[in-house]
Amino acid sequence: MKKAFLSFLFVWCGAAIVMADVPGWIISDAPVQQTEINGVPVDRYGPTWVLRGAPDLVADEPLQAGNNSPRIKIIPQTSDRIKENYIGLDTSRMPRSRQADVQPLEPVHLIDGDVQSCWLSKNQRRPDHAPVWIQLDLPVAKKVSRVALVKRPILKPRNPYSYPVIAGGQEVGRGFPESILIETSLDNHEWTTVYDGPIDTTQERVEIAFDEIKVKQIRLTAGRLPRCEIAYAFSMAELEVLDSSGKNVAAISNGVGITASSTEHGLGQEIETHRWLWPIQSGIGAKWIRIGYHDDPVNWHHVEKEKGILALDPVADAAITEMADHGLNIVLCLDFGNRLYSGPEERSFPQMWEWYWDLPAPPTTPEALSAWDRYVEYIVNKTKDRVHYYELWNEWDISLYWGETPSVEQYIALAKRTAEIVRHLAPDAKIVSGSVSGGGFPWGCSVWNQEQWNRYPETNIYGHMFKELVPLVDVFAWHPYYNPDPNLLNNYPEDVIALKKWFVSLGFQGKCMATEWNTSCHDTELLEEDKDVFWTGRIHMNEMMKAKITAQIFIQDTGLDLASFFCEIYNPYHPADLSLLRRSIDTDPVSSLQPQAAFYVVRNLATILDEFKPEELEIGVEGIEPEKVRIFTFKTPKGHAVALWTKGWPTDNESNQNIADLTVPCSLKDEISVSAVDPVNGVSQKLVTESKDSQISIPGLKIGDAPVLVLLEN
Repeated sequence: MKKAFLSFLFVWCGAAIVMADVPGWIISDAPVQQTEINGVPVDRYGPTWVLRGAPDLVADEPLQAGNNSPRIKIIPQTSDRIKENYIGLDTSRMPRSRQADVQPLEPVHLIDGDVQSCWLSKNQRRPDHAPVWIQLDLPVAKKVSRVALVKRPILKPRNPYSYPVIAGGQEVGRGFPESILIETSLDNHEWTTVYDGPIDTTQERVEIAFDEIKVKQIRLTAGRLPRCEIAYAFSMAELEVLDSSGKNVAAISNGVGITASSTEHGLGQEIETHRWLWPIQSGIGAKWIRIGYHDDPVNWHHVEKEKGILALDPVADAAITEMADHGLNIVLCLDFGNRLYSGPEERSFPQMWEWYWDLPAPPTTPEALSAWDRYVEYIVNKTKDRVHYYELWNEWDISLYWGETPSVEQYIALAKRTAEIVRHLAPDAKIVSGSVSGGGFPWGCSVWNQEQWNRYPETNIYGHMFKELVPLVDVFAWHPYYNPDPNLLNNYPEDVIALKKWFVSLGFQGKCMATEWNTSCHDTELLEEDKDVFWTGRIHMNEMMKAKITAQIFIQDTGLDLASFFCEIYNPYHPADLSLLRRSIDTDPVSSLQPQAAFYVVRNLATILDEFKPEELEIGVEGIEPEKVRIFTFKTPKGHAVALWTKGWPTDNESNQNIADLTVPCSLKDEISVSAVDPVNGVSQKLVTESKDSQISIPGLKIGDAPVLVLLEN
């Protein structure tokens, strides 16, 4: 295979170090070349290693039967080098200053003497997936004879709209494992086992006694983990080590240190992670980025922490600048309540993050609405030089994001007043309707008759919302699916086309966006009893299946004229795998993440699809049943393009292909170059073609469950 890899050919713009208003605050580090392989650089984003070129994810094979012409690697470009594409990302939270980085679950809470503060290990998909341990280091060796595990007492019920505990799970601070291994050491090298056995997980306090022994270090390793908050984890309030008199020698007030194998940091909020990985979002070549949809410094409850004092965290502000400087179109969500005005004044569950464990109610009173208006004015004035899309709340249609039982009338009223403010302050900005969850998309609408469309706004809250906002917004947005069954995608394009036609019939002249969607993969499958409990648990894909589905969706949405946002890029800690980076070994404080196959495929597509626009072309396919193949056609800067793949469940078998003949309406007399592009391996190959009756015939094209693109270029 021809390798078009000379270092000087690479066009690479690493993200610069951006400083906030306060000296010494670093937003992100530029990637640094660490090594190279076959002349291709490997860049370091903290502990993450990214091959700058397109890797060979599957076997290198011709894209056309019997075609031995060279297959040439594409050169992935960064966002600032790409003019336009439909590829977007939802950020894994935003960078923030240390003062604004709320981390309530650190291991130090095990030795602070406060039973209302807790530690929580990173969640796992299975109860025995990876070892979870805690180690105490005493300043002076002491004789001890007992260890006590203490739960957080429940003092009040949780807010009904806080994040639901996994069915059958424990609240934070109350998740004891079924067994414990306790080891001691005097030199941090030789270890003695003093207990290895079960514990009574129903007790509020569990004391484990053993023969008195002199120790400098004590290590606890959990056995089978319980369900706790999100998935499987170990969580408690205090860890005591007692001497013969009953005195606790394991307190930070005595100079004791503590380390844990992992700590839950809020699904991707670690400052260090942002410093290293924030530039990877422009490095992948996306042109769209969405912020503020989930507990970000731009949200109202972060901006206004004291009544009347509004301040955007300077690190977050600088991160917005960095995204804009790298050519990303920013969608900023204006959302979430503020308990200073909307209540409840006192949090029912202060041990966890405000969002999404204890979200404030939305603004509805005159005072709260006036305060909301001031927040919107502040954020728009602060960011309108860099942000050109403002979204009116995220998923207002579910209580988890609205803060109480959703009300479409309350939302419409809030959206109208917010749109008026944005339009006045930033007349050139685009206003995006509040994205609706998956249930808000009218699945099956492509077969509706006119009477059903007429009833839609009268009988459905989403139809009502869409119709009311037509005069106010420039973009309608929805979240179609998370980890979809691939068969669900078969009729989605037709539904999108039908919905957009209905919008036009109402006088809407704007665009649409799929502002959140996701496909997941895990090395470890869920237990059978967890598949109906964990979110999207019934769908299981491996890395290559995820990469193929992700490629299909981005090409599909480009063909549907939809800016399309993958959620997220570096958050693999949720059971649903919201990430394009692979979770590896959990360490404290930051896990090392590495690119999944889907990461490289998305990066390839970002470059391949530069300036692609939907275009109708009549395409003929022989050798495969038409109903089994998905086809999208495009206008490109140099001509036309066709994307094809087979419908249904993908496999990880790169040889799962059909041999088909393709005909497209062009003539070779125009000196058109015809090539095929494989976005999985990131290669292109010139095709053998024939010209007949103002058509180009492409025999023997390989069409499988991974998309192939045929480019017809002048």
